[in-house]
Amino acid sequence: MLHSVAIYAMNDPVSANECISLNTMISNIAHYSITDTGGLFVAVNDEELNYQDKLEGGLKGAGITYHKVPVEDILKEAPNLNPSIKYAIWAPDKVIYAYDLIF
Repeated sequence: MLHSVAIYAMNDPVSANECISLNTMISNIAHYSITDTGGLFVAVNDEELNYQDKLEGGLKGAGITYHKVPVEDILKEAPNLNPSIKYAIWAPDKVIYAYDLIF
């Protein structure tokens, strides 16, 4: 997994910034072995929703590109997710196929 480390952006923006920089660098160098899967962070209750501003602030502070995703779009794409979703953010997570780096 090539994480954006969005989850750490709230508490450790320096490490999160280093990780997103590495994510970008590896993606540019070995693009043929990487799939951009994205990462989705969702809030399904009010307690989780209260972290929205803190999460977005951490992402901005760490230089991690993100965008809000309309709940309706998420449920169309993944109808088995909890229908109580109140909020969602997409972050640039990726998968590395290490085998492809060898050949």
